[in-house]
Amino acid sequence: VVPQVLAYVDVILELHGDKGEPVRAAARNAISELVDLLPPTVMECYLLPVLYDIMENGKWQAKVAAVKLLAEISKNEPELIANCLADIIESISLCMHEIKTEVSDAAKESMRVIGGVVGNPDIQPLMDDLIHTMAVPSELENVIQKLEATTFVADVTRAALAILVPLLVRALSIRSSVTTRRTVIIIRNLMEMVRSANDVEVFAPMLLPWLDRMIETASFPEIRNLSQMAKDILEKKRVGAIKMDDEEIEGLVRREIPEAEFVVPMLVKLIKQRQFNNKKWEKVLSFECLEKRLWVIEFFKKRDKDLYTEEGVDDTEDDLCNCEFSLGYGGML
Repeated sequence: VVPQVLAYVDVILELHGDKGEPVRAAARNAISELVDLLPPTVMECYLLPVLYDIMENGKWQAKVAAVKLLAEISKNEPELIANCLADIIESISLCMHEIKTEVSDAAKESMRVIGGVVGNPDIQPLMDDLIHTMAVPSELENVIQKLEATTFVADVTRAALAILVPLLVRALSIRSSVTTRRTVIIIRNLMEMVRSANDVEVFAPMLLPWLDRMIETASFPEIRNLSQMAKDILEKKRVGAIKMDDEEIEGLVRREIPEAEFVVPMLVKLIKQRQFNNKKWEKVLSFECLEKRLWVIEFFKKRDKDLYTEEGVDDTEDDLCNCEFSLGYGGML
């Protein structure tokens, strides 16, 4: 039933702009009931892309409905929204700059709710400033100054990077040596606190070209050196990231489960996120009555282990002495 119902999500959202209040009320109830039925993997692969498209191309009433729906989902599925925050921000930022005030106001309010999934105590006090800067780019330099004064002591996750990296990239395009210096210091301090190589890998393509540019063209030697330091720690932190792209993983899934169709994108997500919980896989496979193929999880577990276990390392024991400690101290290095 789920695949068939998902085909009508865009229609239901567009009905939020119907002239009749009974129709609009029915549309609100329908989308709420539908979301309650969907597990996170289905939302990520099938619902969120529809919402992104609506936020870019839909009627204004549908855009308002889409951004409000994202805020509601963030309350019930914060982990899902955190993992997808980069794409969400890209789409919701478009709505923030809509001429129609109903859309821009709804986008800003929803982003304040969604920002709660970041959960970083160092960044959370600045969340209102960060969201305001998304809507009013002229305030960016003031926010960069506040970020430079921030001491990062908590782990920096993908969600935190999703909020900060687009703003940092924009700051590097400003022709100000003071702002550039502050920004590369922030990047270095942030990278020090990222644990996941996969999280770094997502944002490295956005940051590296700008850091390379600063290394080569910055007027002041100090900025060139700071940029090199930021690049070095970024490159170090991305070591061990995912070694397979979506197309390669999808090819393996289709080879091992040739009868699968609807569940393929969801299995790709689970494999990329290195989630091999039997219950999660069984839930996904059940959408196409493929529970008997649960044995395939062992194939991907073994492949994952072969890819990510270092040679000469016994992964059955905890390594208690191979630890690194670091803090990102504001503008101090």
